[in-house]
Order: sequence, then C-alpha cells, then structure tokens
Amino acid sequence: MSQLRILNIVLNNRKKELTLTYSNKKKITVHYGQIGIISNLRNATVDPESSGHAFVLEKEDGKREFVPYDVPLLLSKDPDYLYQTEIEELIADIKLKMREKGISKKYLARQLKTSDMQVERLLNPNIINKNFEQLHYIAYILGMNLYFEMKKAA
Repeated sequence: MSQLRILNIVLNNRKKELTLTYSNKKKITVHYGQIGIISNLRNATVDPESSGHAFVLEKEDGKREFVPYDVPLLLSKDPDYLYQTEIEELIADIKLKMREKGISKKYLARQLKTSDMQVERLLNPNIINKNFEQLHYIAYILGMNLYFEMKKAA
C-alpha cells in the first residue's frame, strides 16, 4: 500500500462528507464525524509535501489538521487495504521470528525446495499474491502456527 496515494479530495459541507480519490482509482467517502470533525470545513486539499500520503483539512476557525492517507481506507473497512495490512503484519511477524532464531532466507528456500527468489517474493509485503501453503511451512519451521479465522465483521 505504500504506493497508494490520494489524487483528489472533494468536501461536501451540506452532507458533512469527504470523498477521496486514490491512485488506484478507488473512491472512498467518509463522514466528518468519523475523523473527529464536528463543524464545517473551509477547505480540504491533498498535502503536497507528503506526495499524496496525507490530506489537509482547514477548519472554519483557520486551524489545519493533517490526516494520513490510510485513515479513510481503515474507517470504510476497505477490503483491499485491510488485506494488505494483514499481509504486512504477517510478514513482519515472520521476519522477526527469523531474526530471533537466526534462520536465513536461503535456509527457508532449501527447506521449501524452492528458489531464493520465491522466498524473497513470499517475504515481500508489497506482493500480495502469496502461496499460503509455503507460508504455513515457513511458520512451522519457525515454531509458529499460521491459521485463518473467519468472524463477523465489526
């Protein structure tokens, strides 16, 4: 998700909504209240200093508030964003265990009977298409259990 950025932001004071357009063409609408805004806004712009990774809300009293690009994605429970976040957390946990146990990527490749490049792809959080059978085996090698849980969305 690090490549994702905000291209455009439109505010609607009547409905108290912000609509953000992202670089993947996805449009997300959030209510002011979801991001802690009570009153109307004077302006909403993409923050140029962050290269689209944040936006600026200018309140009627002139105060400015900076909001990270991913807050609307999280609030709207965007499935692509949530999946990417879960993949990033999983890979971070695996890499931490590898460091703790002193296990190299080359060792994992030999155990999986695959290439070093495949292990690199598996451990790259920006590549979201994963071979979960191999991730299960890596978890097993590291003394971890990888399981999936399906529960009702909050």
